[in-house]
Amino acid sequence: MGLQMLWSFFGLAYMDGYALSRKRDLQNPVLFSVLVVGDWVTDMLSLTVVCSLAGVIVFYEKDIKFCKQHDYVDNPCIRFVISVALAFITWVLIAISSHVMFWTLASV
Repeated sequence: MGLQMLWSFFGLAYMDGYALSRKRDLQNPVLFSVLVVGDWVTDMLSLTVVCSLAGVIVFYEKDIKFCKQHDYVDNPCIRFVISVALAFITWVLIAISSHVMFWTLASV
């Protein structure tokens, strides 16, 4: 997710700033295809991270029964499950962004 933040914030913000300072249009098909491929790569990496986190949750809850050893109030698994659910929501939003970037590339 740190790579996603670096790509989205610093990379794209740098490109926007460069285009504004040089007064150039960003609707260059080659440049836009680089943006789309970068979004796809970070999207797939985000999906692999979220799926591996979900696998860790299954391991803790089902295989070694770590979550049943703690009280409901003091259970660290609940916070981890919530973070995995939020990561899945984040991945869905990133996937929507990648899809929109793909169709924007088709219109350039």
